[in-house]
Amino acid sequence: MGMFSTVMVHGLECPTCHHRGDYDVQIKFGGCAMDDLEVGDALRWGAYDYGEQGHPHVVTPGWGEPCHDCDGPENSVPGRFDVYVDDDVVTRVTWFDGRHDYDRDGTHNPNTEFIVLDGHGSRSVAARNDPSMWNGTES
Repeated sequence: MGMFSTVMVHGLECPTCHHRGDYDVQIKFGGCAMDDLEVGDALRWGAYDYGEQGHPHVVTPGWGEPCHDCDGPENSVPGRFDVYVDDDVVTRVTWFDGRHDYDRDGTHNPNTEFIVLDGHGSRSVAARNDPSMWNGTES
């Protein structure tokens, strides 16, 4: 996976068994210089940057361990998370539930996947490897 940062998440509830646990979630967004972050921390940029800074609302995939109690969650990919970033601050981490299709451009590229969200939480721009991202048009 190369360089990444880790978001330490405390008390995340599994939607299957409702166990609350702490998880280390790896992300490839921001300055990925092995930073240790928590919800509420600002991303650092300038070393091993992935993604684009300055977007008001972004979601990016995260990877970690499955639920410590049930190895779930069910109906999801155990150990995969959605990490929300608002104005370059980590604001929320949830279990991946399929709501955001990081691979909708037909290619899986964990080094560049993120989705810019509009103010209502819907997708407005495709992942970074979509050429429309570079000319400012929406997909």
